[in-house]
Amino acid sequence: MRRYLAGKDAPKELVGRFRDAFGSVDHRTLLRRAEAVFSVDVREAFRKVQVPVLYLRATKDRIVDERSVREILAIRNDVKVLPIEAAHFVLQTRPRESAAAIEEFARGL
Repeated sequence: MRRYLAGKDAPKELVGRFRDAFGSVDHRTLLRRAEAVFSVDVREAFRKVQVPVLYLRATKDRIVDERSVREILAIRNDVKVLPIEAAHFVLQTRPRESAAAIEEFARGL
């Protein structure tokens, strides 16, 4: 949980909540969700998005790596990428920083 999703500095209480949430979902459901993520290709739909896009880049993400950032920018070079020092669950582990980044992005529109 810490290594891939929450990060080594995530509070114990938050990690416990993640474990409880994942533990409440049947493992087959989690597997099907992961399979769905890896089987869908939304690149063409993403090209057609006509609104500004913000990508909060978790700099310590072990699931979505730097190649994904490059691919996103290759499809849409106008995507605003804002790095936040966090693991994959950036919104949950860095809510204030995430909110500030979103607010800054929205104000710039």
